[in-house]
Amino acid sequence: MNRQQQEIALRVAREVHNGKTKASAGRRLLSTEAKIPDGSAKIVIEVYQKMCEGSLFKRHLSRVDMTFFLQSFGGDGNAEELSRALDALRLHIRWRESDRVSQHGNREILAEQEARLADLLAEGVTSIAEVNREFQAKVALALVDNGDARRRRLAAAPRLPRKVAKLVYVYERSADVVAEVLAQSMGECNRCKRPAPFNRKSDGTPYLEVHHKILLSAGGDDSVENAEALCANCHRHRHFGVD
Repeated sequence: MNRQQQEIALRVAREVHNGKTKASAGRRLLSTEAKIPDGSAKIVIEVYQKMCEGSLFKRHLSRVDMTFFLQSFGGDGNAEELSRALDALRLHIRWRESDRVSQHGNREILAEQEARLADLLAEGVTSIAEVNREFQAKVALALVDNGDARRRRLAAAPRLPRKVAKLVYVYERSADVVAEVLAQSMGECNRCKRPAPFNRKSDGTPYLEVHHKILLSAGGDDSVENAEALCANCHRHRHFGVD
């Protein structure tokens, strides 16, 4: 396909994938708008669908077309959708190679796109604390915004949240520290001195959460001395309340 045909094919394939157009109607559109034969149009739509799902596609695209379609994934830093598309390509490569069909070209494309995926993930490296801070900042802005403006945004907002892939670092906490702090608490919150509000469904033990007095992200030790067992309410207070 030439570039114009590729762009039309991508638009129509997206419409079919999103349920805006039936596959049969999509093939007709590609035939009339892009002069793509029906058989080729069916392949293009099917391959794009499989890329979106991360599942095996068995039909072949040219190197130029394969690269063009893969480049359409990962926009706005969405590494997850590019990752799914690459999963589909890996399955295709294995399937073709099982029939002793050389996949040298597709493996080169895969390597190029894996490098792009690594760049996307590197750009998104963050911490869970930072993710939470960013969300709380958005909530704070929404709270001070005009109520009418907020309700207009709600009316136009999608019902299902958008999923994005983020690469985060976490601290590998000591399970022994958690266990010892919980054992020493004897089921009582270290802050409010009240019994745990309920018992765990899994094992019947008092439900308390272990909190680091000096946060690990602030350089605090992962030690019994730097930890306390808190009820959920007091734990939230430690993070967000005013003493």
